[in-house]
Amino acid sequence: MKKLLLTLMIAGSAVVMFSCAGSKTGTSKKIAVEKDECELLALEAPGKRAYGTASSHKMQFAKDQAAVYARMELSRIIAAGVKAGSKIYDQQYETQTAIENKGKVEQLGLVIADNELKNSRIICSNVYEIPERSLYEAHVCIEISDNIGDKIAEKISEDEKLRIDFDEARFKKEFDAELAKYKKERENQ
Repeated sequence: MKKLLLTLMIAGSAVVMFSCAGSKTGTSKKIAVEKDECELLALEAPGKRAYGTASSHKMQFAKDQAAVYARMELSRIIAAGVKAGSKIYDQQYETQTAIENKGKVEQLGLVIADNELKNSRIICSNVYEIPERSLYEAHVCIEISDNIGDKIAEKISEDEKLRIDFDEARFKKEFDAELAKYKKERENQ
């Protein structure tokens, strides 16, 4: 009886092990997903371009939302660049003037960015229909006309108080480093 019970346990364990091992091989398959051409365009110039996507039952709404998301993304990228560039004031001085100057630089940068975003244009737009869900999926890449970092640096240089402590080359370096960091993060997604 003990031999029969032991044999059944071994046989049952073998069946369980082989059935579990067999089911794992079917679920480990990965499928590569390509990036949309609009997203690739945005990655080429992260300081000037951004990508957005949206879905809706109405095609025009999906396109409009994708453009809004792209503008929001570019605004976020530029704000991060301005914040990185304005660290110069923190690092140079620990005075109230440095804090005020940093605030002015950030505010000036965001005002310029806002104006540029209003004048941005769509350089790529793709719409895909998903019939089984009755949806449209829009992908958009927007672009601003000039390098925003240069425009911000130019405006800062025009301000007498800010110009005294402003290192244009260092600002651009910090700004561009933040954009490169963003690009690398997006490419790895």
